Amino acid sequence: MKRKENINPTSGDDYTFGYDRSVLDYLAYRAKKSIGFVLPHLEPGMEVLECGCGPGIVTFEIAKKVASGGVTGIDIDKGLIDSHNNKVKEANVKNLKFEVADVHELPYADKSFDVVYMQALLVHIRNPGGAVREAHRVLKDNGLILLKEPVMDRIIISPEDPLLVEANELIQKAIISYGGDPSIG
Repeated sequence: MKRKENINPTSGDDYTFGYDRSVLDYLAYRAKKSIGFVLPHLEPGMEVLECGCGPGIVTFEIAKKVASGGVTGIDIDKGLIDSHNNKVKEANVKNLKFEVADVHELPYADKSFDVVYMQALLVHIRNPGGAVREAHRVLKDNGLILLKEPVMDRIIISPEDPLLVEANELIQKAIISYGGDPSIG
């Protein structure tokens, strides 16, 4: 699988699986199933940051929910972010922007956001504690950090399928090889 250039080469953080079309399709499928986790916590007028926005599906839905508020989606892949910003222009969405940013060094002022949302991001990075500290730094007083992370070594595959078991083991090894923790959730 082709790897994308890391925006912070010294950090060692990069998305384990890259951003090929099949990966983006899977992320879109997962995002559609996960929207229900974040939307109940949002209200019109909120400022929201989504870290590791991937295909941007959840980010667009967040923008609809907060309406008069603002939403910023960040990811490390410039091509992905450029594509999302083109979609924002085409759809004429006024309260949404996408930016390339490192979750360990967020380019936002302290106490900028009402909600910071991360899904299946911490599993892929070497310093998840640093990312959460940065999220807390940019969070307004009484704000909310929403985290949704997998616990991959507890997955039950039933009926057992040797290929799926092997695939899960290989995914865990890949995540570990990049410094992530497949059981962080």
